[in-house]
Amino acid sequence: MKKTLALITFFTFLFCLTTVTADTYAADKIIDDWLFSQETITAKGEVYTIFIDLGLDSISLRDENGEYTKINLGLCKRIEDLGFCLQEIEYDFDEKDEKARIEVYDLEVIINVTREITDGGLLTGEETTLTVTLDNDGDEDVYLKFIDEFPKGIEVSKVSGGAKLENNIVTWEGMLRKNQDEEIEYEIRAVEDVDTTLVGRLVYEGEVYYTERIKLKSETVLETELNWEYEPLVLGDEIELNVTLKNVEEDEIEINNFTIYFPPELSVRKGGRQVTSYFWDGDIKEGSTKNLTRFEVNAQNPGISKIRTIANFDFQDKHDLIIKDEQSIEVKEPQIFIRIRLAEDGEYEYDGDGKVDALQTGKIKVDIQKSNPEINYTDLNINISGSAINDTIEVFLDKLVTIENERVASIDYVAPDVKRDTTYEVEVNVEFTTQYGDRSSEEEDYDIQVREARLVEVDHDIDPRSPEAGEETTIEVNLRNKRLQDLENVHVCTESDMPEIKKRCRKLNILSGSEITANAFEIKPPRVNETTDFIINTTLDYVDENRNYSHFEEKVIKVKPRELEPDIDMRVDDKDIPLGGETLVSYRIKNNEEETIKGLTLNFEPSQYFDIIGNTTYYVGNIDPDEELNLYDVHAVRAKKNETQKMDRTVAKFEDFYFGRKFEENSSQVTFKVTNSYFSGPMIIANKTAPSEVNESQFFTVVIDLENIGTRSQKVKFDVGGVEYEKDVYAGKTAQVSYEMKIDEPGDKQLVPKTVISYEYDGNKYTTATNDQKIKVKAKPKEKPKDPAIDTVKGETETFKTIKTTDERKPVIVQIIDFFKNLFGGE
Repeated sequence: MKKTLALITFFTFLFCLTTVTADTYAADKIIDDWLFSQETITAKGEVYTIFIDLGLDSISLRDENGEYTKINLGLCKRIEDLGFCLQEIEYDFDEKDEKARIEVYDLEVIINVTREITDGGLLTGEETTLTVTLDNDGDEDVYLKFIDEFPKGIEVSKVSGGAKLENNIVTWEGMLRKNQDEEIEYEIRAVEDVDTTLVGRLVYEGEVYYTERIKLKSETVLETELNWEYEPLVLGDEIELNVTLKNVEEDEIEINNFTIYFPPELSVRKGGRQVTSYFWDGDIKEGSTKNLTRFEVNAQNPGISKIRTIANFDFQDKHDLIIKDEQSIEVKEPQIFIRIRLAEDGEYEYDGDGKVDALQTGKIKVDIQKSNPEINYTDLNINISGSAINDTIEVFLDKLVTIENERVASIDYVAPDVKRDTTYEVEVNVEFTTQYGDRSSEEEDYDIQVREARLVEVDHDIDPRSPEAGEETTIEVNLRNKRLQDLENVHVCTESDMPEIKKRCRKLNILSGSEITANAFEIKPPRVNETTDFIINTTLDYVDENRNYSHFEEKVIKVKPRELEPDIDMRVDDKDIPLGGETLVSYRIKNNEEETIKGLTLNFEPSQYFDIIGNTTYYVGNIDPDEELNLYDVHAVRAKKNETQKMDRTVAKFEDFYFGRKFEENSSQVTFKVTNSYFSGPMIIANKTAPSEVNESQFFTVVIDLENIGTRSQKVKFDVGGVEYEKDVYAGKTAQVSYEMKIDEPGDKQLVPKTVISYEYDGNKYTTATNDQKIKVKAKPKEKPKDPAIDTVKGETETFKTIKTTDERKPVIVQIIDFFKNLFGGE
């Protein structure tokens, strides 16, 4: 009798506490019923089993796949397109059992998309405003993406309403709350003639829906024409280009700015001056044409070259109209390639610049090569002439069959003795016949620039080539006599803007054909915050054959910022420990650099099979040059796997003393031998799994298994997506946590970062982590179009969806039965 009374009193007390009214959806209610534990409910063809949880403040809802969803009293949960609300829990005295009142709603997501344009009929170059409204008339907050992509000829600007503009595509992405609307506004301009329809896309749960179409058409008042002398061009051709502007209307056009942009592949001259762009402004009378001055164009690179124009003008009462145009011209390869090179006798070729010193000897080498392996060339007549050689040279070939270089001439060359830099020419003309009977020719010119004789060659040898600040560096100034006679009293001076190098001058003799080190420096470059160029230069003065010579040689030294790399050794008290055993970790830190390390902090990396006991960071502070620190028993670790394990390296973070540049350096690593043993208390091992391959920007599921291999149940804390969570993990059991995420950048090895997990027991804080998970992220597949005029969608999505948890323990109903057994005693 006492037991029965106690039972009634117990549930009466709970009833008083837990009778509340839940918030409901503003949607169609399809079920409102009272249910006992293990009863089922059928909604839209799906069967769900109800379990009233032990605390009488929630229920567990199990679907046909065995997945559980917990619903707290007074709250609602969404499953697929149904909303389940737990309104009440009370004790049924007739059935002597608890029952729950559950309401089920049929949820709809209705998104209305409205697109309005200020003016769909424009002058070409005119702006108009496009307004888009996204309105959520459904029952739930929804995560969606709206995309407005514009074709060539339309430019977008001044985007507002939280939307983004990239590559002429407007995008709005985010959570649209129920009964909320978002307005997006942007300016569009037809910069060339357009006659098109504009359609937007709504992306929802991976599906694509198209908006209604908007008509846009523009009318031209100003025409731009680029007229070539002839086309296509052959590499090396020089032609004339004429540009005209035509007013096709009956009112005057005022040109504020008309600019032509020439590509780097074309060499363009106007009035003898090299230009990369050209500007003009002025008025164009009604119905008239403005002819701009001619341009001389040289085709320098094969392929498609594009010339762009942009005009800013006023017409009638409209200002700042902008039109753009682009015209392409093809530059073709010649049929035969002619290669002219200046080389020394040992086949050593110069850097291709055709620059030599006076009196220098070498060879002019002429090669030819087929451009098309399918065409045979015969009866080749090769004519070599120009101011660089004394006589015209003629070479005859019966045929050209190779697509490799074929040497047709190697001419001895001695550069004239000039007193100022002078240019000489080599001209090669090749006439030939093809297998189709066509007679044609190709020609190539080559300039040789002869400089006033530099009888002594200067080489600035720097080791290392790009030193770090403070690094010991050797600089040698080496001189080589290129003449056949000795040189005496060569006056050489070396100086630099680097303060470590003081000006040094000396006189010396250099034997014919020999090399000598004139000046040498052992330096340590100054401290720099970023890679910095310093200049070292050498001046030579000498006399040869009663002529005075003087020249100057300059070299750039790139000094890099100093990289600070202290030695950080990790040490442990015992490398042979039992499972669950603890060992203390110490560190030896040595600053090997010549400057102070500032604000060093040790960051202990959480690991899957080791617990960090206590704090996960330790502040060390400043360390002077050559200072060595021994830090004993900084923290402790606990081993959790019965095999040999490597503990993750500790990461040291610090700055340099002078510029505050930030550095990271890893410690050494230690290996433990872990033997099987009994231990008491909780011990958590966390394992993270995810798909090995996903699509870009597609949601996928990440699962964290929390296994408690210890003897005590434990509550753990962790962070997912910036939100803190808590989870109970029972002794000897596994709890599972799952969440959804996406990765927006494709790549072969994208990292899903480890999740850090912490818990406290017996006055100690333990920190562990999951493993790192690598995923291949494939580029996003093309979206498949749906019905082209839909502006309503159904569904939902979130960046981080509700975390789902499951436990490998008894079902809730079984726990309730066990509770009653214990209460009444026995079976």
